[in-house]
Amino acid sequence: MIKDNHVAASREFSAICKILEREYGSPDPLKPPLGNLLEPMDELVYILLTTMTEFGAIDVFNKLKVHYASWGEILEKSPEVLYYFLRPLGLSKQKGDRLISILKEIFSTFGYVALKQLKEIPEEEMEVFLCSLPGIGKKTARCIMMYSLDKKVFPVDTHVLRLCKRMGLLESSVSWQKAHDILQNAVLPMDRYSLHVNLVLHGRKICKAKKPVCQECRLALSCKSCFFG
Repeated sequence: MIKDNHVAASREFSAICKILEREYGSPDPLKPPLGNLLEPMDELVYILLTTMTEFGAIDVFNKLKVHYASWGEILEKSPEVLYYFLRPLGLSKQKGDRLISILKEIFSTFGYVALKQLKEIPEEEMEVFLCSLPGIGKKTARCIMMYSLDKKVFPVDTHVLRLCKRMGLLESSVSWQKAHDILQNAVLPMDRYSLHVNLVLHGRKICKAKKPVCQECRLALSCKSCFFG
C-alpha cells in the first residue's frame, strides 16, 4: 500500500524480493548476472558504452581492453583512435569525448585513473563524486557503487521504475529523478542487490515495456496493473 511519501512499505518490497528469488535465485555479488563488472573503472566505461546503444557494447569494450594497457592510456593517445573503436556503437565522437572528459576529471582529482580508492571514503561522498563526473547520474553511480564497490545501494533503471509503478509500489506520478532516493530509502539494505537484479531480469523476461507476459508472472496476484484480458 502506498504511504504518504508515494511509496510502499519496506515489508512489501521484501515480500517481492523473496518471490523473485524463488523464481530467479539469489544473485551472487561475485558473479553479477546482468553483465556488470566487478572492477569499478571497467563498470563505468561499460555503462557509458551501453548508453543509447542496444547491441555491440561488449565487443567494443573487449577491443578497448586489448588495445589500451589501462583506461588512463586513452588520455595519452589521439582521440581519433578512441573514436575509431567506438564507431560501431554510433555517436562515436560524443561518447568518446564524454569518456575522455571523465578520465581527465578522475586524473585531475587523484593523479591517476582508477576508482578503487573510493572504497575508503563514506558512501555519500562516493556518490557525490561519481555524480560530479560528466554525464554520470545517480543510476550509473549506484550501479558502480553496488556492483563494483560493495555498497548496499539501490540503482533505479527503466525496468526497476516500470515494475515498481506497475505493481503499485510507487506512485505513477513520481519522476525518475525523485524515484532514486524514494525507492532506495524504502528498500531494506539487505534486499537491495537481489531486488535490483531480479527486477531487471523480470522486466526483461516477463514484465516487458510492451506486451508484458502477465499469464507467466509470479507477481500477477499482487500486481495493481495486471494486463490479463
